[in-house]
Amino acid sequence: MGRSSHTPVPFFTMLRLADAPSVKLTGASLRDAILFGANLDGAALAGADLTGASFGRTVVTGCVDLDRATGLTTITHAADSAIDVVTFERLRATLPSAFVTGLGIGA
Repeated sequence: MGRSSHTPVPFFTMLRLADAPSVKLTGASLRDAILFGANLDGAALAGADLTGASFGRTVVTGCVDLDRATGLTTITHAADSAIDVVTFERLRATLPSAFVTGLGIGA
């Protein structure tokens, strides 16, 4: 018998038009995730890895720990997304400017 080789299976996350209010994504790996049209209202995101993720028409409202997610500066923004005023004002000083600009908010 020949040697068997293990080839890793590619893995990716797609939350396209996902309605996931109050989902607990604390510490989750969302590397290279596609989050188009995802509703992350009230999602817990502390420690979530968003490195290389793609946003577009993504709703990030009530995400009080959004600034504690990693990889925010590497997110690709295919279209403007939404962030509520309360969350934005609370986290304005700690959110990376590249992330804020990508959401469609002027600097």
